[in-house]
Amino acid sequence: MASKIMVYMVKGVSNGQKEVVATYASANLSATQMYSWTWKVIGALERSGIAVAAFVCDGSSTNRAFIKKHKPCNDTHPNENGVVYCTLNKCARERKLFFISDVPHLLKTIRNCFLNSRWDKLKSRRKMLKNGKRITWDFIIKLYNLKQGKTLRKSYKLNAMNVYPDSYARMKVKFAAEVLSKTVCKDLRSQGWADASETATFIELVNDWFDCLNGAHSSIGKRVRNENLAPYTLTNKEERFQILDNFLKYLEDWENDAANPNSTSASVIDLSTTTALHDGDISEIECESYPENDTPIGRRQLSKQTKEGIRMTTLAFKPLVNFLLQEGVKFINARIFNQDPLEQHFSKIRAGQGGSNNPNLLQALNKIRALHVFGHLGMRKRKGNSGEDGCVVEVTTEPLAKRKCVRGAKFVEKK
Repeated sequence: MASKIMVYMVKGVSNGQKEVVATYASANLSATQMYSWTWKVIGALERSGIAVAAFVCDGSSTNRAFIKKHKPCNDTHPNENGVVYCTLNKCARERKLFFISDVPHLLKTIRNCFLNSRWDKLKSRRKMLKNGKRITWDFIIKLYNLKQGKTLRKSYKLNAMNVYPDSYARMKVKFAAEVLSKTVCKDLRSQGWADASETATFIELVNDWFDCLNGAHSSIGKRVRNENLAPYTLTNKEERFQILDNFLKYLEDWENDAANPNSTSASVIDLSTTTALHDGDISEIECESYPENDTPIGRRQLSKQTKEGIRMTTLAFKPLVNFLLQEGVKFINARIFNQDPLEQHFSKIRAGQGGSNNPNLLQALNKIRALHVFGHLGMRKRKGNSGEDGCVVEVTTEPLAKRKCVRGAKFVEKK
């Protein structure tokens, strides 16, 4: 009996179109089954005149196994790390199909590895090191406890929900982005703590990498004064491509440093300010599964799955953007290559069942069909009690004409 459904959604690059095009029921989904279904859907889309440029998914084990079943066509980068980020489109041999891991999901896995890097034996699954210096969550806790009582503070984004995340907070991308932000990096550097420089560098590089892959709309870069969020065009893409390359180089250097048997840390962190009420609850520490290669080398850096997702997404993003711009797309907002619309679709299915947030197969299919019909027949509601006025209002500085006073006839009393 089927216990899961697999949903394929197509999303436009240069327009706002998004639509669920296929749904499959499965009990235990395998990579081989996913391979057959995916290319069946891509073939149907290509025959309908819809060119498929990229395949976006999260970093689950089935998705990673599905991607590895493809023959890579990595022309510009050597496949020395075994990362498959593109393959020939079987339904359109003149084009490539690029694989991208959901960037918000990657940010959460990066935060989880960072959260697990503690120098307390009871709470640590990782002890991340680079250049002999620690990359640890202890500095985040120390910074929060030091500044939480102050009215004005640089790291204003830190709060109890993102410093001591519970199972609900760990699912929120917002809380991960608040910790791995530029403001926290600057405040951490301003403290002058020994051994904290590498942690600040790690936060800064992750923040820049995420910003380059998270531009939402064409004006957000100017509105928040962050050029990394601006749309990609033919004239402004090279500088941010260099930021992405720098992050890959940082990960490569980190791997080499972690493999060095002499890579140790002699510095000691002052944990006097890290003992808080939340610190004693081990259940609040991230319950991430152990990495596949649970070795001392693996525990000194990010997890293997996280690094593969970062490399695959970053290596695929650059040629994908270049291809789309050369095909005539005027600009590319990086956030179009994520799973947010699909997750919103799933939330609508769960919300449509009232108090039951675990619908069965029949309920899910009926709700998907209803959303498809209502999406085409429904009309956007006009909000508020005002509308557009097509009249042109002319503004001038000339004085207003004086209005002539007209008086009526005086009342005369007759005798």
